[in-house]
Amino acid sequence: MCRLLGFRSSQPSKIHYSLHDAENALVLQSKKHPDGWGVGYYVDDELHLVKSAHAAFADFNFPGITQAIVSKTIMCHVRQATVGSKKTIANCHPFKFGKWIFAHHGTIREFKKVKPLLLKEIPLTIKKNIQGLTDSEVACHLFITYLSQEVSDIDHVSKIKPVKKALVKTIKKIDKIVKKVGASKKSDLNFILTNGKLMLATCRGEKLYYTEHQGTMGVKKRDKSEKYFMICSEKFSKSDHWKKIPKNSLVMVNNKVDFDIVPL
Repeated sequence: MCRLLGFRSSQPSKIHYSLHDAENALVLQSKKHPDGWGVGYYVDDELHLVKSAHAAFADFNFPGITQAIVSKTIMCHVRQATVGSKKTIANCHPFKFGKWIFAHHGTIREFKKVKPLLLKEIPLTIKKNIQGLTDSEVACHLFITYLSQEVSDIDHVSKIKPVKKALVKTIKKIDKIVKKVGASKKSDLNFILTNGKLMLATCRGEKLYYTEHQGTMGVKKRDKSEKYFMICSEKFSKSDHWKKIPKNSLVMVNNKVDFDIVPL
């Protein structure tokens, strides 16, 4: 399995504390999830993506890179290899298509049987972007396929509705094919995805937590209109400000950092 983090803020912010210095920082979690890491963030609407096949706790680049990030939108992932077990950068999350990045905590059941059936759903123009061996990257490109059927410009989507529709369709298709090949249980599908403006996540099988705040964070003192929302696989501290996301839920954060959690 893996561990992931997603962050949206109304102002450029740092989250190095959560990644490296907190009581249960992501770098500490990487000791049990040592098969690579990745961080994606946006500056002036441009996506920056850094990935490594080394364990975050043992990689001297991890603290330096994460400490320098100041952004309204950040996604980070530490990997424990299951499907696509090779420790390569191509197998590390987040996966990228245009301005979208996508990470997954969980496993698609019976993936060897499911993979060719999922790939049939993805057109060559999108499928050729797949570089690694993971179930998560295939799920990412299936989502991109369905999103491209909803909007003409996938990079600059500013409305939740078409993204929600594409994501729900992705999960339903995976479930349908997994059942078709004979799996007795549904797959664990904790997805998180963003284009820098919107962020959506699913809680399906594994635990997810969130915290949200209006006030100041990270760079300097600001007025109370600042908002942020953070979602993660494990709480970074024992503080009671973390809330558990109900299972089988969809989390949606819009371009104003307003959020909603609804049944999936």
